[in-house]
Parts: sequence; C-alpha cells; structure tokens
Amino acid sequence: MHPVNAPFSSSNRSCGDTVGETRPAAEVSAADASMRAAPGVGASRVAASGTAPSPGGWSSVAEWTQVDGQTLEVVRITSTLRASGVAVPVDEGAGEAVGESLPTVVFLHEGIGSVSLWRDFPQQVCERAGLPGLVYSRHGYGQSSVLTRARTVDYMHHEAQVVLPALLRLCGIARPILVGHSDGGSIGLLYAGSGEPIEALAVLAPHVFVEPESIAGIEVARDVFARGDLKARLARHHRDPEATFRGWNDIWLSPAFRPWNIESVLPAIRCPLLAIQGEDDNYGTMRQLEAIGRQTGGPYEELRLGACGHNPHRDQTAATLEAIARFIGSRVANR
Repeated sequence: MHPVNAPFSSSNRSCGDTVGETRPAAEVSAADASMRAAPGVGASRVAASGTAPSPGGWSSVAEWTQVDGQTLEVVRITSTLRASGVAVPVDEGAGEAVGESLPTVVFLHEGIGSVSLWRDFPQQVCERAGLPGLVYSRHGYGQSSVLTRARTVDYMHHEAQVVLPALLRLCGIARPILVGHSDGGSIGLLYAGSGEPIEALAVLAPHVFVEPESIAGIEVARDVFARGDLKARLARHHRDPEATFRGWNDIWLSPAFRPWNIESVLPAIRCPLLAIQGEDDNYGTMRQLEAIGRQTGGPYEELRLGACGHNPHRDQTAATLEAIARFIGSRVANR
C-alpha cells in the first residue's frame, strides 16, 4: 500500500437529491456522526476538493452520499465522451446524460481498500474504455462512516444485495459494469447472481470459498498490523485504520466464517465475466478461478498472471488494464 495522489476534481453535484447544506471537506469528517443520523437513501452531503481535469478531459468528482443509514465517500469519473459519434459535454447534467446512453464502470475495492487505494487505476480504465465511472468506499473504509460494530458472516451479501443496488439507483446507474478486487470481487459475483441489472463483471483475485491459504495470509496480515507498520500505512487512507482492519481481519479469522461459500450463486450469473488471478497470490489459489469458470452461467474469460500477487492492478498494471479495457470494449461494441 502506498501514498496516493488521486486526480480528483470537484463539483457541488451529488448522486441523489442533496438534503441540507453543502459543506467544506474539512467539516465533513468532523461531522460524520451527525450525518449518520440523517435520512437514509436519497440524502447526501457533498464536499468540494481535488484538481483540474486531466489533459484528456477526464475529471473525478468527490461526493458524500447517504446509503443504508451511512455516509459513503463516492467519486464520479466523467469526461467529454463520444457515444455513436455524438459528443457528450462535461457539465452539471453530464453524469445523467451519459448514464442514459452508456454503461458506467463501478469499482468495488478489496477488504482493506478504499477510493484512494485504487490510486489512478479506475480513471485509467475509464479513459481506455471511454466510459464514465464510479468509485466508492464502503461503510468502514476510506472517508466513509467509521465501522462501530463487528462485521457478520453475511457482510458481503448485505453489500451486494442491499447497499450496492441502493447506491446504483441513487446515482442513476442503470447499466453497471462492475470491476471488483478481492472482497469487492466476491461482492460483484453476489450482485451479478442476484438478478439485479448488470452489463458485465470483471473480478480480480476473487474469493468464492475460504481456503487454508486465505487464512494463512490473513494471519500474516494480523501480525504485520500488530507491529504497527501496516496500521501506519492504512492511516493514510482510512479515517479509523484500527476499525477498518479489525472489521476485515476479525471476521475472516473467525471460526464462524470457515464455512463461507458463495458457489451456489455462480450458475445464476448470466452476464459476461472476466476473472483475473496472480500466480503468487498469498490470499488464494487458482482453485477460486476454476470454481468460477466451471459453474458460472454466462460467457467466461480468465487471465492468469505470472509474477503477480493479490493485487493484479498494481503488480501487473499494464496486463490487467489491457485485459479489462478489451473485455469492457467488446461488451459495449456488442450491444
């Protein structure tokens, strides 16, 4: 994990109708407890922060949105796009206009990830694919509401079946293409198998069952965190690194989590699916991809990467970016 200089610009737009006043970024974190008490889906707080658009016209807009009673950090990636030869300008209505005509790439981070820990990978994917994007930090991660209680065995099911559908509806995204990493990949699989609208799904180092290798890797992470180095690095990206780490680490190491298995949802996945795994992943083996490929109900592709650990988008950025951009491009071209 590394420091991030995210190329985010800003606006006063939110995913849904803004309820209450817009406040500066410095006030958002300080007032999170009061924001959590605000109404649920449909209410939001927005903070302006970031930089100017990239030379290619792409910009990232930071927003804070209320979903499922929690404040979520959300980033929209937009540009002047060309759909069927028609230019769609970036303005106050661009997100909605683009959303009606093109899919939106939605990024789901790993078990201790966040908006900032993706670095610029989401924007690179969107630029290559020529599509708008959305990145968000789940409850307990990044600058979203801090986790105040232990996670339960079904926490990924809740995210896939309750939070993500509500967020997509709130943001007006009817045609999502999901890109999920690790826990985010599992959430993407659960969402895709639930019958919710989806165009395509790309998963990086996903889990569909618990392996001994997963537990061993997570135990190592626990020991590294106890020594303090990992906690210090996570503090650059999460409001409460202790709560973020414990929320993930404790549930995965709980005996109650050992039987966790989501293979039963795979046959219900009908959308095109790309799965990417590193040969040197210390949190899972190729048995995960083999299970997905054997049981998924729709078109399936996979990419196995040498000299690659649990983070294909960091360890093999070029190959991962190329594979996802090609996969997404073929899906859009075939519609």
